[in-house]
Amino acid sequence: MAEGTVTVTEPISKISFTLNANNTYVSAMRMYVNGEEFEGKKSGTQFAFSNVEIAKSGKVQFAVDIEDNDNATGAFTVTSNINKDNFA
Repeated sequence: MAEGTVTVTEPISKISFTLNANNTYVSAMRMYVNGEEFEGKKSGTQFAFSNVEIAKSGKVQFAVDIEDNDNATGAFTVTSNINKDNFA
């Protein structure tokens, strides 16, 4: 799980963004904003998040599920950066 904080001066609603995992064994990706869950829709190794709402500043976490597969090897990284441009 990766986590950080987000600071907003006013509520943000209905933002969309895509994260790319470099490992095909990532089966699901979720984002938690102050405990509220948003699930990314998987397409290949990309996970599209849509209609994300951030009502107030607080903790942001990303969690992934990895397939239970004996052939799964290596690490994975998320190749997209999350920054203020995603929430403009």
